Amino acid sequence: MIKSIIVDDEWYTLEDIKEMAEDTGFIEVCGTYENPLVALSECKKLMPQVAFVDIEMPEIDGLTLAERLLEINPSLQIVFITAYSQYAVQAFEINALDYVMKPVVRERFIKMAEKVRKTVRTEKTIAQNIHIQCFGGFNVKIDNTPVKWERAKAEELFAYLLTNRNKEIYKDVIIDNLWPEYEPAKALVILQTSVCRLRNIFSRCRDKVSLEYSGGKYSLEIKACDCDLFYTEDFLKSFLIENDCDYSGLEKVCDLIEQGYLSMNGYLWSYEKDEELKKQLCQILLNAAEYYRKNEDDRSAVRYLYKLVKAEPCEEEANIMLIKLLLKMNEREKAISHYMWLERILGEEYGLKPSKQIMQAII
Repeated sequence: MIKSIIVDDEWYTLEDIKEMAEDTGFIEVCGTYENPLVALSECKKLMPQVAFVDIEMPEIDGLTLAERLLEINPSLQIVFITAYSQYAVQAFEINALDYVMKPVVRERFIKMAEKVRKTVRTEKTIAQNIHIQCFGGFNVKIDNTPVKWERAKAEELFAYLLTNRNKEIYKDVIIDNLWPEYEPAKALVILQTSVCRLRNIFSRCRDKVSLEYSGGKYSLEIKACDCDLFYTEDFLKSFLIENDCDYSGLEKVCDLIEQGYLSMNGYLWSYEKDEELKKQLCQILLNAAEYYRKNEDDRSAVRYLYKLVKAEPCEEEANIMLIKLLLKMNEREKAISHYMWLERILGEEYGLKPSKQIMQAII
């Protein structure tokens, strides 16, 4: 039997849903509540698998209640009961497991109940692998199956929380960064429904993906996940903080960062992270070039310098070192070609000219 609770301030709706739920033969109603605060206090004791929740209630609205219930039991499936118009319902449909329109129609309830049964049964299968791609396009797979976000805002919220994983972020900060164009009340609904959607998506991965809420702040914790962002950040940290000198993985990190962080999604807030990663990469590339130059491996030094100036053409020290090394290697044509490229790029993209020091290096 699937354990359930029903929360609605209309007693007759409670009775109707209780009767239809029990008539399925597989849904057990453990509690019915006209007061959502009482339902909230008893949820931890009952630990239901599904909650039928009215959206409009006087003490606390259904979206907020769902959010708090999921804090107690992240695997809880939410079914909204609503008198909203079909247009408004579309905003909630994909973020909860399902919805039921008032007045409740038995045929519609039976269809929803089957979805509940399939979902709860599927949840017993714990996901084994999570793969996340952040550079270039943004793709998330659970056991090699692409995640179906259904709505772009849930996808963006996950990308944002992933970028700021293990950090507690106030709801207002999330809204300001992701959806500043919306009125605060509307933006809060978007956030709450997106959170519900994410918790449903990752319900089979609770040991690996945990979306927490406390004191008005959200935080995302991820463990044992194959993610190119995590790999890249760990690699950069090993050089910038731990002073590692093993550059064997540098080519791979260069290739990733060159694709751009979330570059195909157009999230304005992601540009800062992209620039941060590029700045760190440039520092490591410069260190690598200097390391190989000192060890008389000029070709390796040149290879990394080319990557550096491609990412940051204004890096004067790198341009000077590159030109001097090319001249030292009797590659004057390549040195001149690089200078001409630099002159064009600086002029077209920055409205600048090569510095006097760079000009003197080519002479």
